[in-house]
Amino acid sequence: MAFPAKKLSDLHDPYLLCDMQKAAERIERAIGNNEKIAVYGDYDADGVTATYIMLHYLRFRGADCIYHIPDRFGDGYGVSKGALDLLADQGVSLVVTVDTGITAVDEALYAKEDFTDEDGIL
Repeated sequence: MAFPAKKLSDLHDPYLLCDMQKAAERIERAIGNNEKIAVYGDYDADGVTATYIMLHYLRFRGADCIYHIPDRFGDGYGVSKGALDLLADQGVSLVVTVDTGITAVDEALYAKEDFTDEDGIL
């Protein structure tokens, strides 16, 4: 892969990631059903950039979406149960993480209580 990629064909196929098809279908369903989506990012430079890119794309697609970037000192690093509760209270039905969440196994299991759809997909 060339860096920076000059054309889309230079990028790796994102569908090589595990369950990417399920994730894409869930996002499409949320957009189609006008569900509220939260983009959950990180407070560092690439996390804020990834949050912006995802939020911009979702809004371009017509999604009802907000973002959440944790406070570095108050919330700590990564996905937190408190932030998930806050997002659920705001009517969010789908949380998309960018640049965070890869080790948030306990938090993902916790999120199933509020964010799992009828098919059992987060």
